[in-house]
Amino acid sequence: LRNALSFQDLKTYNYGKFVTIVGIIVRTSDIKPFCTNIAFICLKCQTIQICNQDKGSYTQPSRCIGVECHSTNFRTLLKSPLTQTIPWKTVRLQELNINQDEGGHVPRSIECELHCQLTETCIPGDVVAVSGILSLNNLNEKKAATSRDACTYTLYIKANSVTCLKGKNIENKDAISNSIHFKTEDLSIIKQIHSENNLFQLMVASLCPNIYGHELIKAGIILALFGGTFTDEHEQKFSIRENSHILIVGDPGLGKSQMLLATSSVSPRGVYVCGNSTTTSGLTVTITKEGGGDNSLEAGALVLADQGHCCIDEFDKMMHQHSALLEAMEQQTISMAKSGVVCTLPARTSIIAAANPSGGHYNKAKTVSENLKISGSLLSRFDLVFIIQDRPDQMFDSKMSEHVMGLHMEMPKQLYTTPSDNFDKSQSICNSLNDSNQLLRKLQANERINPIPHKMLQKYISYARKFSQPKLTPEVSVILQNFYIEMRKQHKIKLQLNSYNNTSIRIAYSFDKSKS
Repeated sequence: LRNALSFQDLKTYNYGKFVTIVGIIVRTSDIKPFCTNIAFICLKCQTIQICNQDKGSYTQPSRCIGVECHSTNFRTLLKSPLTQTIPWKTVRLQELNINQDEGGHVPRSIECELHCQLTETCIPGDVVAVSGILSLNNLNEKKAATSRDACTYTLYIKANSVTCLKGKNIENKDAISNSIHFKTEDLSIIKQIHSENNLFQLMVASLCPNIYGHELIKAGIILALFGGTFTDEHEQKFSIRENSHILIVGDPGLGKSQMLLATSSVSPRGVYVCGNSTTTSGLTVTITKEGGGDNSLEAGALVLADQGHCCIDEFDKMMHQHSALLEAMEQQTISMAKSGVVCTLPARTSIIAAANPSGGHYNKAKTVSENLKISGSLLSRFDLVFIIQDRPDQMFDSKMSEHVMGLHMEMPKQLYTTPSDNFDKSQSICNSLNDSNQLLRKLQANERINPIPHKMLQKYISYARKFSQPKLTPEVSVILQNFYIEMRKQHKIKLQLNSYNNTSIRIAYSFDKSKS
């Protein structure tokens, strides 16, 4: 994979060469029989001859090979044993990493032809490495040679090998790790980041440095970026998701969209969508009709963000699409039964959503569900719900104004600071989380530091998700149980025990992965 070409290098000067590219499957067609050899019978002398269809288009003999017969009239023998067919389908491969500097750039994609056993190797949403011959295909061969389209060609790849790097059709989890490569300089930077004394606070400050404050929200997003971890035994015995979902509710103009954009750029596999311009099909799966009337599957945002993060802005503007998220948030799958197509695609993604309350401002007299006008079943699937309000505070407003002025005056990037006290691992989690002000003080700044660049933070998160495999010890289990009992006693929680316990376990896994 180190010799894989980028999509922008797929030009005509590579025509006929063996190339390898890595991308994500965004569309697949139906599997069709492809004739490699077709038997023809001469209508004059009844001589049977075989014509190879290696060029990909229908080809018949120019003349009969019979003795003293030069007829050009033939009839195909599709039911003859001499006619050979193989399974064939096409997939559309889209590039993974888009250069953020190319404003307004549409993601590049290319068609790939799969034959025989390769037709069963991938589904929409899979990250694959395709190796094959770069070929040319006429856009419209049926038109006359004088037509303009007769001279227009498109590039496609005749696949010889398809390796699924991240998706559902993976035989072992090592294949997922092989999709991410680290250079020597990357490992040295990761080691340097890990050696920081206040590592978690540094990552919180580096997530979105242009937004002042909101340390608790940034800490929750950082934990969601690292994700939880469950072993194969857990996956076989229990259907428990390892991804945490976050909902940010607040008044307009508090930086929610900026934090979501930063999250999608830091995530190793992030997708950002806006709720007011997203449909249900755009979130899940779309079934489209091809030229020949066949159905094809096109992956939506949740499927494309499989094993990654899907950031949904303006969550309150997509009321009719909320029902499509219920299955994806809990079962981590997308089921489709439409136009005779029944399928289930993986959507193992962490949803991070931001919403404005109805009426423009959050009303404390109403619940979160009433402020957003969403169902309780959808709200219960979020592990962390943050509520932020725009309240006048002279000290906070002065610091935020100083921070904004510093950004425009091009001051040094030492905008955030590390706290004077660290997280004490021996301290009870109950005591830390019951007092939000105490936790906030642990995340706030006292000394100036340099934020970690997003590319370096992305590599650190990828490395931790790849190699860190924490385990739940009996001591931590007792702490989490005490935390639930204390929360139940003080706040009279009426939610299910499994929901709160699984949430606390996921957060504990994520925090351990960020430190180990």
